[in-house]
Amino acid sequence: MEHDVRVCAVQFNPVLFEPERNMEKAEELLFSRVKPSSVDFVVFPEMAFTGYEFRSKQEVLPYCEQQRGRTYNFCSSISKRLEACVVAGYPERCVGADGENVLYNSMCIVDQHGDLVGTYRKRFLYETDKTWAEDGGEEFQSYEILGLKVAFGICMDINPKEFDYANDTFALASFCKKRDVDILLFSTNWILNDGEEENPGHLHGYW
Repeated sequence: MEHDVRVCAVQFNPVLFEPERNMEKAEELLFSRVKPSSVDFVVFPEMAFTGYEFRSKQEVLPYCEQQRGRTYNFCSSISKRLEACVVAGYPERCVGADGENVLYNSMCIVDQHGDLVGTYRKRFLYETDKTWAEDGGEEFQSYEILGLKVAFGICMDINPKEFDYANDTFALASFCKKRDVDILLFSTNWILNDGEEENPGHLHGYW
């Protein structure tokens, strides 16, 4: 690329169970600040439009999508308007060999033309994910986008699996180094502990 990489991170607080309302809010927020051709990448949060704290597979299932569902359509529309790569987290539904639903905490990856590049599935699950999601497998992913090698991660992926710091292999960072990744697009959704007040300084300090 002939210019610095320009990334827009869209940070907002989605309302649980209200994806359409959240999409409208995110779109309004984005286009109030970003003009076409002014950014290269747009990053929405983990589980961006459904909210995050689902308590069971039965609770999240009505909001799950296949890879070319509501979230893909939203990201594709945004990417065409901004001429930018867009990523957003969503609950993905697949059908297993036995006909049962298999659910993942996933990220939709759309290029600057509105085409689906791929789907990344969260590898290291947080306790909230374990109530409904399967882990995404044994390998991280990278794609060539806008002339850059781009890798992807979702929240807990940046930590050791199961918070096992004693045996930490820095899996995501090691993958990026091994694959000569140029940029990591990383989505999160922060949960407040019981009695904890919202403190942006604490959040920034953690990451």
